[in-house]
Amino acid sequence: MHTTYDYWHSMGMDLAPYRRLYEVLRDRVLGRPVAADPVAATFADGVAAQAVLDAIHRASALGSWETVAAG
Repeated sequence: MHTTYDYWHSMGMDLAPYRRLYEVLRDRVLGRPVAADPVAATFADGVAAQAVLDAIHRASALGSWETVAAG
C-alpha cells in the first residue's frame, strides 16, 4: 500500500523541533541537567543575519566573493 506520504521529500526544515525533543529526552534519560529554553535571538543577531543575506545577494549578482563585517 502506498500513500501520498511515501513520495514526500523532506528538506530537513522539519527536523529541528524533533532534534530538540531528542536532546531533551536524551539528557533526562542520562540524568543530565536540561536547559529550560534555548537563548532567544537578539536584534543584533537579526542585523548580522541580514548582513549575511545581503552579502549573498551581492555575491550572486556580481559573481564574486563578498566580505561580511564581523560584529
